[in-house]
Amino acid sequence: MKRKMEITFNHEIVENFMAENKLSKTAFCKLCKITPLAFYKFMNNDDSLFLLPVFKIAKAIGVELKDMFEKD
Repeated sequence: MKRKMEITFNHEIVENFMAENKLSKTAFCKLCKITPLAFYKFMNNDDSLFLLPVFKIAKAIGVELKDMFEKD
């Protein structure tokens, strides 16, 4: 039986970046080269989100990948 792993993304880091740079969701998606659907999945901790968009977001906003996840 597969055990499902729960992952929680650090939405605050993205929200702060967007606010500081006055970016709309569309502009943020273009900057990160992700789709609006991937953005939605990230912001809602959707289980079907692949890791590639998370890499792209981290690279675009200049943070390490580990910072994209909530710490317990």
